Amino acid sequence: MKKYIYLFAIGFTIGYHGFAQNAPLDSNLINIHRESNDSNKVKLYNKLHQSLLGYKDSESILYSKQGLYIAKQMKWEKGEAVMLANIAESFANLGFYDSSFKYYYKAIDINERISSYDNLISNYINLSSSAKNCKSDYLLATQFCFKALALSEKHNAPMHRSTIYNNLATLYLDQSNVNKSISYASKGLDESQLKGDSIGVAASCRILSKGLLLSNDLSKSSDYLKRALSIYQSNEMRLEKADCIASLALLIKNDFDSIIKLRLEAQALFELGNLTHPNAITNMGNLGIAYHDAVRYQDSSTKLLNSSQKSTYLKLSKEYLSKTIKLCHEIGNTSDASYFTGCLAELQATQGDFRNAYLNFRIFQSYQDSIYSQEYKNQLAEIEGKHTIDIKNAEIKNKEIALKNRNYLLLSLGATALSLLGILFALTKQSRDRKVHNETLSILNRQLEESNQIKLKFLSILSHDLRSPIARLVSFLNLQKELPEAINATDQKMIEDHIRTSATTLLSNMESLLLWSKSNSEQFKIVPERILLYPLLKEISKGLPNSILVNIDCSEQITVYTDRNILWVILSNLTSNVIKAIEKVHNPVITYTAVQVKTKTILTIADNGPGFSNSFLSSNLNDINSSYHGYGWFIINDMAQIIQADLKCYNENGAVVEIAI
Repeated sequence: MKKYIYLFAIGFTIGYHGFAQNAPLDSNLINIHRESNDSNKVKLYNKLHQSLLGYKDSESILYSKQGLYIAKQMKWEKGEAVMLANIAESFANLGFYDSSFKYYYKAIDINERISSYDNLISNYINLSSSAKNCKSDYLLATQFCFKALALSEKHNAPMHRSTIYNNLATLYLDQSNVNKSISYASKGLDESQLKGDSIGVAASCRILSKGLLLSNDLSKSSDYLKRALSIYQSNEMRLEKADCIASLALLIKNDFDSIIKLRLEAQALFELGNLTHPNAITNMGNLGIAYHDAVRYQDSSTKLLNSSQKSTYLKLSKEYLSKTIKLCHEIGNTSDASYFTGCLAELQATQGDFRNAYLNFRIFQSYQDSIYSQEYKNQLAEIEGKHTIDIKNAEIKNKEIALKNRNYLLLSLGATALSLLGILFALTKQSRDRKVHNETLSILNRQLEESNQIKLKFLSILSHDLRSPIARLVSFLNLQKELPEAINATDQKMIEDHIRTSATTLLSNMESLLLWSKSNSEQFKIVPERILLYPLLKEISKGLPNSILVNIDCSEQITVYTDRNILWVILSNLTSNVIKAIEKVHNPVITYTAVQVKTKTILTIADNGPGFSNSFLSSNLNDINSSYHGYGWFIINDMAQIIQADLKCYNENGAVVEIAI
């Protein structure tokens, strides 16, 4: 895995916004000699610091000390704190950790005393950067970041918040906690966009790109990186542009020539500034890795190198890695020094120098075990958790103060509240009474609606299941009366059979409807009793036409405990429906089967007819408006629900109706 550059945007404010990078140096030098020893001259020294920062940090320190001297003479504490922070910033870039901390803490003491919170927050941000870049102390860097964030939230100073979020995102990225890194970088991006800070947007995009790269989301990673590069190019920010170009190399797979070209381009830009800058050192190390990768990962998809080219690439790899490790040690960056020592060990293994490869790998592994240990991660989590707890405690304290103030207000308004209490009580009682009346009306309306629905069902069933049999009966009688000569003896017998069947059906339907209508009344109660099933089935089968073969497969001991009348209606209606279904079937057969399964009795009525249609099987038997079945099926299903019986219909060599009681 390539080493990812640690990004910390270092900035400050002394009452006005920061200056453009690489400000005209000669112009500032000319103007500084024209100014008298006042605040304007201190500000010019500050501009000189910004112009030389990351480029000629040693000179920057000299100019900042001159500005510090003038600020002290003027007793301008704010300017003094700014100059101290400038000196600390330059020492950090040179890798002098102790000197950097010394001057930062002096600046912090002044800013705390004069309540310059924006500058104080900036000091802690820069301290975090020094702790990471100069000392590789992730815990201390994280503590400083959360200290800056706590101050920003406490004093409602959002100016540096995007930088803080970006720094936290980078810290978590270095700890391979990609989800937290993306979360904080997204917060930083939101803050920068809200302020219209394009440089902050670019910094967040740069970190998001690297987090998404680790998440293998190459498309989004590329989009964010290109967005950052565009901003840096338009603002002529050389170091940040170099870093983006170096990051573009991370998005390329196996094309080592392109990777090396991009890293060399970034290296050329870094060399125009400060080669000890952490980003420059990291790119140099990654350039060494790229030369090694070009040799060890050769295959049909990559450029093949001859032996001379391989030797040259390995030599360049060793030179870049060795120089990178040396620079890391010079600035105290033990984290990067350890990582690139591990890369050097891999190179030495490729070259056959296994002794040095083993020794360097031990150095690498020792550091990795300490920095990525679970204890270390727990400490980082503890720092973040403490920050969260501090925020909650502050919220609780604010709520306590607000509660105390509210209590005072309530006491002062007590007399008025007592006078209004009677009115409030009356209004409450009136509202409660109205609510009770509304609920009563709602219940009555619901009962009326249910009653209307039952009446509608009853009229629909009456129209369908009573009118039709009567109409057929009247038609038969009229035909017999008006055209008796058109009916022979055979037809006469058939008509009589139809009349008898229609009358029987009519009677059965009337009994069913009356019982169903009664079951929908409030006074209806089922009367369960123990019923022998075989005699009941025998009795029902007696009324069947002689042309139908009836089979009853039921033990004489099987009983059911339910309401006899409702069960009779269900079985009679089902049998009547079966008769209709098989009236055109040759050698019709009806089979009743009953078995006892645990606590239930399963009764099936099967026929050898054409079976149920698919539309019938897919319809809801409980829906009276369904067009796929008659109202008789609705009554049967409704009755089954009353006695808590399960009704199923399916096809198996004919139609089968199953009742579980």
